[in-house]
Amino acid sequence: MQTKKNKKSQKMTLKDYYDSLERETPPKQKFVEDIASKCSVQEQTVRSWIYGRAKPKEEWHIKVLEEITGIERSELWK
Repeated sequence: MQTKKNKKSQKMTLKDYYDSLERETPPKQKFVEDIASKCSVQEQTVRSWIYGRAKPKEEWHIKVLEEITGIERSELWK
């Protein structure tokens, strides 16, 4: 998944990662769909995670987010 800038070396939150995705094609939608599919949740649930309205209840959901984004769990939501 390509981002505007390679931000893996910088600290970022899950929302920062989402905001960094290109807008011309649907990578943001694809990101949400991929997370929803891999975590077996609805897309709205993923959007709630992104915007900090909720956090995953399952530990393995957090691991999926870490693997896909490269963001450590301590940085996903600040």
